[in-house]
Amino acid sequence: ILNTCVVGNTTINKGEGLCDEKTNIVTVCEGNNQMVQKQNFCGTGQVCRSQAGSFQIKCDAACQLKVGSGAQTKADLVVLSEDYNNYNDFLSSVDKAVNALNRTNLGSARLGKINLWALLDLKQTYFQGFNCPTPQGLTVACWDHNKAIATAMSRCGGDTYSIINNDTHRVGSIGGI
Repeated sequence: ILNTCVVGNTTINKGEGLCDEKTNIVTVCEGNNQMVQKQNFCGTGQVCRSQAGSFQIKCDAACQLKVGSGAQTKADLVVLSEDYNNYNDFLSSVDKAVNALNRTNLGSARLGKINLWALLDLKQTYFQGFNCPTPQGLTVACWDHNKAIATAMSRCGGDTYSIINNDTHRVGSIGGI
């Protein structure tokens, strides 16, 4: 018990732990059944990742390059998440969006001019409610575009952004791919 902790019905070793992807908080076994929360465990620009069937803590870059080379000379599109609970679901949606983008008539010459990044940050929200009027007199969902572009620029060096919304109980268009 000196170098272990009990998590549910499982005994884990000192140094192993749990990652809460939504909050990016890692809870680490310190031994003697003491679990300690560690904020920013992975460091600046990094996020913790859960691994199925394992208590090993994995750290990944918060900005994941999905299309392009990362060259500074290209336009940087940052995909932001809205209402996701884990990175795997968000990244799966980003991959689907990339596949759809590749099936367009943009061609490799145009697509070759962009880098597409996925920002792994599930804490942020850009949704503001349903109180935005349109020129046609409709009321639609509101999105905080200033926060979205500021996040894309500051976190991933983005030039623009897109939000992928996982929420099925909201209605309203966003700048999705």
